[in-house]
Amino acid sequence: MKAQLILLIFLLSSSFMASAQWQLGISGGPVMGNFNVFRSSDDSPIASTAVSTTPGTGFQFNMPVQYSISKYIAVQAEIGYQRQVAGINRTYYTKDQLLRKYTTEDRYQMNQFQSSLLLKISTGGSKFQLYGMAGPSMSYFLGGNKERTEISEYQGAEMDNHWYASPIDARNENMQKGVFSFTGGIGMNIILPAYTVFVEGRQSFGTKNAMSTPTETIKFRNRAFQVGVLFNLK
Repeated sequence: MKAQLILLIFLLSSSFMASAQWQLGISGGPVMGNFNVFRSSDDSPIASTAVSTTPGTGFQFNMPVQYSISKYIAVQAEIGYQRQVAGINRTYYTKDQLLRKYTTEDRYQMNQFQSSLLLKISTGGSKFQLYGMAGPSMSYFLGGNKERTEISEYQGAEMDNHWYASPIDARNENMQKGVFSFTGGIGMNIILPAYTVFVEGRQSFGTKNAMSTPTETIKFRNRAFQVGVLFNLK
């Protein structure tokens, strides 16, 4: 009985390995970035605040490594570079006798190292597949630029407008350099003898605050479109 069990395990593992296939590839495409801003109550007698966000378009390049357990299930790890662009606008309505409203428009352009581990479930076709994927991701802030526009509107309808740009100081922005997120998406594979071409759409939600202030917590959310190719290694 013991010998039969060992033989059965050996046969199952052999068939499992035979159905597995390694693939290595490249991919890239645009990233539509934005922020989720969660603001605590602000009962300041001096001013009230309105906050909005502005989406921006960046790009990313990835190097995926995929291990196909079967024609229906695969695990994919990837590393890459991402440039995320997004903005936060804050308007302060004051009770000052001279200044009526003060607005800051901040636009962030952030360079990030990106890594993901994704489980992919496909329809299993031999030439064409649809698939869904989900898994954890991590981004690490490498640097970037911040553009700020300051608009002062006075009671007499006069306005001042100032713009400047500077490198992002992670400490001054209360920015977390490493941020975990959850990524999900759908895509399709076109399977050829030596490689697979794929097109996919993704959505990522930060699970940890990217930035914070005394009255705000800020998380990122990205939508990405990718085109890539996976080359067969086995």
